[in-house]
Amino acid sequence: MTLNKQRATLRKQERLKTNREFERVLSGGMTAADRNILVFVLPNNLAFSRIGCAVSRKWGGAVQRNRLKRIFREGFRLAKHEIQAGLDIVVVPRKDWREMNLAGVIESLKRLAPKAAKRFNEEPVD
Repeated sequence: MTLNKQRATLRKQERLKTNREFERVLSGGMTAADRNILVFVLPNNLAFSRIGCAVSRKWGGAVQRNRLKRIFREGFRLAKHEIQAGLDIVVVPRKDWREMNLAGVIESLKRLAPKAAKRFNEEPVD
């Protein structure tokens, strides 16, 4: 089976980059979590989903933080075709980076992004 190269890449436009984009998702997004990650999800009115990674200094030095961000971006790249389009997703780690693996991140993203996105469609109970 051959994959189309364009389908298998993570384009620049599929990443959240500015503080404004992150703040918008973190303040207005719905959340879902498991033991690996916490995701904030907000609809973006685009034809594709975008990802951002929020990894604070408590997770270690720059090398460790960048490794986590690479794992999150790669997990999104591999799972993006199974995640609903039109979402901005911010991923925050919830356990030690030494225990984090790519398979766990992919599984978590596929399960948590739709779960959080579904909450936008639910009617609030008054």
